[in-house]
Amino acid sequence: MTWRRGVFVTGQTVPFVGGYDMSGIVVKLGRGVTALDVGDAVTGMPRFPAPAAAFAQYSAVPARHLARIPTGTEDLSAGAWGRWAGLPLAGLTAYQALVDTAHLQSGQTVLVHAASGGVGSLACQLAVNLGAQVTAVTSDRGRTLIEVLGTRHVVDRATVDWQRFAGCFDVVLDTVGGDTTPRSLAMASPNGVVVALHPYAHDDLAQRDPRLRRMLVEPDHHALELLIEQAARGRLTVQVGAGYPLSDLGDALLHVETNKTPGKTIIHIQGDNA
Repeated sequence: MTWRRGVFVTGQTVPFVGGYDMSGIVVKLGRGVTALDVGDAVTGMPRFPAPAAAFAQYSAVPARHLARIPTGTEDLSAGAWGRWAGLPLAGLTAYQALVDTAHLQSGQTVLVHAASGGVGSLACQLAVNLGAQVTAVTSDRGRTLIEVLGTRHVVDRATVDWQRFAGCFDVVLDTVGGDTTPRSLAMASPNGVVVALHPYAHDDLAQRDPRLRRMLVEPDHHALELLIEQAARGRLTVQVGAGYPLSDLGDALLHVETNKTPGKTIIHIQGDNA
């Protein structure tokens, strides 16, 4: 969407250096930076919703928008770098939606749309870790992934009877938008919360129904550290569905646009600090 329409926060159109998430090694510090050291392995989503210029070998970013990866860089394979790069945007979106916006509590019921996607798969894991009862909506192809990640109640979006879930959930995470938003409100309980990931959509619904809360993820150093800690302990897994070298960036963008591969698509950048 960014490449087709431009950067929505600035209106900037191509050409520009895109990419919102990144992982890599700190090679130089700006004056006064104390939060990081040269040689640190880090990940983050700097400057979002502006691009972080992550589709490049080097990028200059605010130090507080990054967090250390608690693994020796000599132990990080290309696949590990990719999984860390896939954590910040999707992970912070899931965390801020469930924890900061919905205030999800242990024992509550939560439904996650597009559960096998980047945000959805991490949201399911976070909700399980918080002690919630999770229902995941996904395609039949995504069912195995969601079950492997620990969500036991999975429904097929193509065959589900939505009326069956009317008024059932304390929290509904709407990662899709469009017609899914009013459907989500129908599935939320009278005191429930629907979190939509588009801050400008459905103004009419938001004005009529206070259960609808819209959000846009933002950099959050503390929350990112919490996510990294859970990932390092094996309590969060970033599912990588596809990987491309930087030279095939165009193919990678087309893959994201046209395929329904579960999980994240990763760009592997070769170089001194790949």
